[in-house]
Amino acid sequence: MKRITVVFLVFLFLSACFSMVASGIQIWPGKLTITMDEGYRGEEIKHPIQVTNPHSYDINVSARIDNPSADKLSEGYSYIPNLSWVRTVPEMLYLPAKTSGEFEVFIEIPESERSLHYNESWETWVILSSSSDPESQGDVNIQIELGVKLFIKTPPSIGLTMIQNLYILLGVIISIIVAFVTVFYVKKKKRNVS
Repeated sequence: MKRITVVFLVFLFLSACFSMVASGIQIWPGKLTITMDEGYRGEEIKHPIQVTNPHSYDINVSARIDNPSADKLSEGYSYIPNLSWVRTVPEMLYLPAKTSGEFEVFIEIPESERSLHYNESWETWVILSSSSDPESQGDVNIQIELGVKLFIKTPPSIGLTMIQNLYILLGVIISIIVAFVTVFYVKKKKRNVS
């Protein structure tokens, strides 16, 4: 009988632990990729991150920008040169039970820095921390952190873009020359026939 009681108590303890761990938030998307193939934009780039509170109590969610540790950095990516180029609005979000809200992630690389950063791939994370309202949880404060991976690919170098534009210009010039030569040849052939 004692053995059954001990097993039952262990089961209750583990159930309580798992229910605390499961008291997190739901986020979407889990990863954002920003690719600037057509060059730097004039305005800042923004993307939403949706946060859902699936529980029956209120939570506060805060957002901060941070770099992953070196062992978690994705292959082919480096740290963003300045974390201040990425920000979230708002920094703190209050979510009542069973509701959703959004953080906007803003990316703005200063114009003075753009010419220094072509063909680069950066990774940084948006860390979302949630904590339950201690009053609604009976003085228990549960803190959960989730990360949204943010991948930023800067534009290709100006040199490549200029070479691509030269090829296009060269193709247009050759097409015009071929058209003039063809028209000239056709007119000459008509004169010779008459």
